[in-house]
Amino acid sequence: MTRPIGSDALIAGLMAPTTNWGQVMAAKDNQLQQQTYLTQQSEQELLQEQQAAAQIANFQQKIRTLPLERPDKVRVSKWLLGQEKSIADRLENSYQGSLKKFMAVEGAAWMDHTLGALEQSNEYQTGLHNLEQITLAKEAMRKGENLIGEVRDVNGTKQYISADKRIADYYAGKLPKFDFQGSYKDDDNLLKHFSEQYAPNKLPYEQTAVDDKAIQEYLLAANPREVAEDKYHRKYRGAQIYYKTKPLDELVDFKLKQQDHQMKVADHNRKGALDNLRAQGLQLSNQIKQTKLAGLQNAGADGTDPGAYLRHMIPQSTDQPGVAYVQDDELKGHKVLRHSGYDLGSFGGGSTGKVGFKALDVYDKESAGALGSLVGAEKVPVSKENPTGWRGGKILEGIVPQNGFNAIDLSGTSHQIVHIDNKIYTNPREFGQSGQPLSPNGPMGFVKVTLRMDSNSDAKQAGLLEGMFNSSTRIGAGTYNKDTREITLYAPVGALYKNAALNRYFSNQDAGQKVTNEYANPYALGLDDDD
Repeated sequence: MTRPIGSDALIAGLMAPTTNWGQVMAAKDNQLQQQTYLTQQSEQELLQEQQAAAQIANFQQKIRTLPLERPDKVRVSKWLLGQEKSIADRLENSYQGSLKKFMAVEGAAWMDHTLGALEQSNEYQTGLHNLEQITLAKEAMRKGENLIGEVRDVNGTKQYISADKRIADYYAGKLPKFDFQGSYKDDDNLLKHFSEQYAPNKLPYEQTAVDDKAIQEYLLAANPREVAEDKYHRKYRGAQIYYKTKPLDELVDFKLKQQDHQMKVADHNRKGALDNLRAQGLQLSNQIKQTKLAGLQNAGADGTDPGAYLRHMIPQSTDQPGVAYVQDDELKGHKVLRHSGYDLGSFGGGSTGKVGFKALDVYDKESAGALGSLVGAEKVPVSKENPTGWRGGKILEGIVPQNGFNAIDLSGTSHQIVHIDNKIYTNPREFGQSGQPLSPNGPMGFVKVTLRMDSNSDAKQAGLLEGMFNSSTRIGAGTYNKDTREITLYAPVGALYKNAALNRYFSNQDAGQKVTNEYANPYALGLDDDD
């Protein structure tokens, strides 16, 4: 057993012959002083060891508290532990385990070397990278943006790993390195885009899913590639997205229209089968026509004259009742149809103050269609699109025969034709006592037309509204209906004998030839054989 320092001297002293008490006490005091010195020296060495240990501990703590994310701090701590193990043997063998001696000899150099090695280590460099990338990702999430994930090709199949999953793996220690791929606001209009589009090459009534190719093409057109890929895998891969479809009631209408179309095709095919019979009927009609025209010649009318038919029919026309009360002086000078130049004064007023028309009856619907063509209108079947049965047409001017006999200028107004009377009207004063027209071109023809103005503003422009009741002639007072926006007037269509097309039409009709819209309509405005 090892004895305390100085114990042998103390025993020898105690066993030595005692001379006197004073010598004994003096020896003991000396021994106590030696023991105190040795104890003080041991405490100082212990304090120095503790100070060296604290210095090393502070160095270690500095490394372990570097500004890194928690997973990287763990990895750096493991790296530091490896550095400490490499110096442990030297500390034990060269310095007998004395931290004080180690720090005095090479402690400072070891710490500098360790810091330098740490800065160059993969653990520390990766930690700095991860700190920067995680900071960017957290800032993007704070702004409410989506983080772009990673798409990997695994055995030819694309595998999507979201950024959220990669961050979770990083903090769980499963992913040593995290890379921020970017971020974006989730504000695409893909659903709205396809919900407003009908599927290509499909009926609009079929519910059709948008295929992956169309989705990806839209995303790539609207976004950078990496954003488009993330949106596709995050939201739209495998999602059921549909094109716009029409409601079921429209599908029913569509099927009905298909059936109607098929019936029309069938009718067309049947009509084709009757072509030969129709040709034979046309040949017979021409024969009858020639017979009728020969009859006209025998009656004194030249069948080769463009106006022959109307020359024959007009003397048979009947006078119509008077349609307006006027004074002769009201018609002189200022009542002229501006576009045709026709003077309303030629109607006169007579002693009765009445103005009348002479009328030629038109008997069939096809003839009424021909009259419509004189004002540029086409007779069509009544439908939702054409409730009036007329399409097109434009009236430049006309005569309103109520409350005076007045010229109305309709140029520049918008209106549609509602009805056309099946008579041709003329001025009785353009005929002589024998009933024949005074002009070789025949009388001016008028067509009685009911119009519907597009708006009361158009009626005002034509002079049919404000101010008309205070005028000297009370122009058309009470004629124009502001509620229905309708007015009836007589529109000039030119000298009747000059309109060869109209003469041919009525002669064909009288000869028994039916004219329909299946043939070219020769009665458009401006058709005049004499031009």
